[in-house]
Amino acid sequence: MPTSSWDAVVARIVAQMRTIAGIGVVSDQARLLDHADRLEELLSVIGGERRLRAWFVSLARMRTGPASAGPDMDWTREVRIEGFLQFEDGQGSEKLAISLAESVIRTLHDDLRATKLGGTVLSGGPGSIVDTTPRLFGGLVCSYVQIGFPVHTVETA
Repeated sequence: MPTSSWDAVVARIVAQMRTIAGIGVVSDQARLLDHADRLEELLSVIGGERRLRAWFVSLARMRTGPASAGPDMDWTREVRIEGFLQFEDGQGSEKLAISLAESVIRTLHDDLRATKLGGTVLSGGPGSIVDTTPRLFGGLVCSYVQIGFPVHTVETA
């Protein structure tokens, strides 16, 4: 059976997300803004202006158990993908956030079907939008999108 790891799964998801036009900054973990300089790292040039457009890939939950044969372990994880897009009143930023989230879901679903996320998983998806409640992030009002994306692997114990 194939061997996988959380790091490999996240690396593939981040790489696939970075292929999406206009996605912004994609990080392989949740980020903490403990000082103003950190916000600069998450800004992208959008329409000639610097805007917050940041996405974080992290683990939402995980369940493990013995695989059906041998010493291998069965891993079921839910990947949490969070997007924070600086809110622009009257500019459709909420619609854009949802559109980008749909692009993330389609991109990951297509890669999952074609390559099993580069061979890092046995099965997974489809993703779903879990939350779209606006949030404050780094002192900015943001359109927020949370995606849940289930993946299943079997790994050597």
